[in-house]
Parts: sequence; structure tokens; C-alpha cells
Amino acid sequence: MTYEILSDKRKELNIDKRGETSGPAFSTKNERWESGDLAFFTKIEILQERQKLPAIGMKFGAKLPNASDENRVGTDRTDLAFSTLFEKTLSPLITTAYLGLLILGNPFKSASQDDLLSYGFACSLPWQDRATFTAEIAGQTLGASNNQRSSALLHVYIPYKALTWNISGRVGLLEGSEDWGIFGGVRWTFHLLTRWASGQ
Repeated sequence: MTYEILSDKRKELNIDKRGETSGPAFSTKNERWESGDLAFFTKIEILQERQKLPAIGMKFGAKLPNASDENRVGTDRTDLAFSTLFEKTLSPLITTAYLGLLILGNPFKSASQDDLLSYGFACSLPWQDRATFTAEIAGQTLGASNNQRSSALLHVYIPYKALTWNISGRVGLLEGSEDWGIFGGVRWTFHLLTRWASGQ
């Protein structure tokens, strides 16, 4: 589940908490629930979109090592991420892209890390106010071979009041990526910082 706290300066704080299940596929035995890593990220708008120029922003944050690596849910390492964000509306499509730096802790060797380049490009097509369909290519490269990833993703977002439900599918494009996956989630958006700043 992802929580979003928004302020009136187009700043955004994301708190991501995930749960994982592990065990043999299609089996009810030896299945357990694991608490996933806790991640804190914030996005700040630097420039608003103009007629010929995209909107530009920054996103940075950290993933905390509160999930154990014994059951392959986490890495027991802190990861840092910094990205530059771009968005341009080419009606009816909304195009977004990001380019950034990932600093990943190495769970197999103490006091070591892997520095990678992260990238992504997506096109979104809103359908009235009912749903948004997004196709995306995302990955990370220029690091250790076991950390290089690239995937094609398809998302469907359905807003309902303060909640946004989503279901997504993904297919790995590199040998080290996942084969395929299906996942879903819900995002809760509330303007806590805006209300606090206005004294309400």
C-alpha cells in the first residue's frame, strides 16, 4: 500500500509499505506472510510544463532494511535513489520519463554497494475520469550484472474518491529480469500538509 501526503507547493511524500507472500507456487503448504521493506520518497516540482518544454521535477528517497533476506523478501540493506522527472502532455497522451541514480547495498559483501543508472519512459491515456491506461518501459543498468533489469509494464488506474486502485502486468526484457508478473494495489491521497499549513 502506498500513502501520499501532498502540500500546496506541489511537493509530495510517498510512504510505501508492501507485504509479500512466499512459498511454493499454487500450494497452500509452507506459505507465510512477510512484512516488506518500508520506503520513503518525496517528489518536488522544479518547473511547470510550458508550450514547448516539459515539466521537470526531482524524486529522491530511501528503502529501509526492515525486511529479512533469509526468506528472499528483502536485502537487509539500505538503498538510495535520486531521479530527474519529465512530463509533457501531447493530447490525448501524457508522456513521462525519468533518469536517475540508484545506490544499492550489497547483501553478499559488507561495506560495499552497487551504483546503477535508472531509467523509465511511459505513455498514459486517460479515459474520462474513470480510468487511466499506462504503458511503460523501465529498468536499471551500468551496474553489476545481477542488478541489471529491464521490464515492459502495463498499468490500469481506477480512481474512486481519495483512493486510486491499480492492476498491472509486467514482462522482463533482460535475462536477469523477472519472466512475468501481475500485481495490484491501492493508493490513498490526502492533503495533510496543505491543511496543516492553512491552519485547518
